[in-house]
Amino acid sequence: YAVMLAVILIIVVGTIRLVGSNANNVFSSVASSVQ
Repeated sequence: YAVMLAVILIIVVGTIRLVGSNANNVFSSVASSVQ
């Protein structure tokens, strides 16, 4: 169970980082096109 928890935690953290960086890129491109 401990190993499964660790793997799930790593996957969740990686997904959050990916989504965060993608959101940053989208926001930057939208902001630049608005200006």
